[in-house]
Amino acid sequence: MRPTKEMNDLIQQGEIVGAMMLTITAMILGDYRGKGIGKLYREWLAAFVLWREDTLLNPMTYTEVANVLGVPPTSMERACDAVVAKGLALQIDGKYARNVEYLVTRLDSSYFRSIRRAIIEAGKALEKVFGNR
Repeated sequence: MRPTKEMNDLIQQGEIVGAMMLTITAMILGDYRGKGIGKLYREWLAAFVLWREDTLLNPMTYTEVANVLGVPPTSMERACDAVVAKGLALQIDGKYARNVEYLVTRLDSSYFRSIRRAIIEAGKALEKVFGNR
C-alpha cells in the first residue's frame, strides 16, 4: 500500500499531538511528585471537567462529573476529593468547583509556560499540515 497525502498528514497529526501530550503529561506529573500516572488519570479527568467551565458559579456533584466522563460515580467521588486535596478544586455545599487561587499562585510557573508553549506549537504545526480543513 502506497502512503497517500492524507495518510501522511494523519501520521504527522499523531506525531504532533503525541509530542504535545507528552509535554503536558510530563509537566503535570512534575506537580504530582511521587504519584504514578495510573493513580492520577481519573483525578486529571475530574480536574479537566471542573476547569472546563465556570464551576464556581455552578458547582458540580461528583455524579455530574462522572456523567460528563461516562464513568462510575463511586470512583469519581474519590477523584474529586483528591483534586480538592491537591488544591485544584474547592468543595462548596457538597459540590465541586475549580479553585482559581491554584492558578493565581502559579501564574509564572515553568510548567504552565511549557504546557502553553506545547499547545501553541502543536496548533501551529497542525495548521501548517491541515490548513483550514
